[in-house]
Amino acid sequence: VREGTPVPDRVNHTRPQNLVAAKAGEILRVEDYDGQAVVQPGDQVLPGDLLISGILEDASGKVTLRQALGEVVAKTRYEREITVPLFETQNLPTGRLVKRYVLRIYGLELPLYFDSKPPFALCSETAYLHEWKPFAHFFGLAVREEIFHELEPCNVSHTEAEAKEMAQVLLEADLTETLPDVKIVKRELSASCDAFVYTLRAKIFCEERIEIPKEILWGD
Repeated sequence: VREGTPVPDRVNHTRPQNLVAAKAGEILRVEDYDGQAVVQPGDQVLPGDLLISGILEDASGKVTLRQALGEVVAKTRYEREITVPLFETQNLPTGRLVKRYVLRIYGLELPLYFDSKPPFALCSETAYLHEWKPFAHFFGLAVREEIFHELEPCNVSHTEAEAKEMAQVLLEADLTETLPDVKIVKRELSASCDAFVYTLRAKIFCEERIEIPKEILWGD
């Protein structure tokens, strides 16, 4: 007969977890709603570092596993490099277009044309759906209008000023897509231009929450 090892208490009826860093940064604020914070403002962390522990030990040595909850805000940094060629080939519309129509009857499509091949060797397509709704009621009839615009390759050149403006637009689009919910507090921009390419380099300084849950497995 030997003394067994006590199993830690599990609470909250949920799987115990730690909160770890999703990315590198400098800690600004820590709020531990449940669990024990192991970082404080000013600390530098790397991805995977423990932020709020769900493993608690009291004065008697009793260990409890909890679901760590909280918010950890850090100062983060991103770098972007945007290049815009000063000379490029673009497919531009010639002004010629072809319209085709498809009749839709309760989901069944009946093309109102014979040749299914694209009308031009190089073209763009836009489609519009026109539904038949007399008296504001849809009766299952609709016509899809397909518009094909002919394109042709053209050599296009940009001035440095034009390339700079384009690079800034591309940078904003990139940040909107990749950092949609991040507070940007500072930007450091630098640029260079040679005979062929304009390059915009950006350092983006942000404040954002970086905590993500990581399940505590027995033996961790």
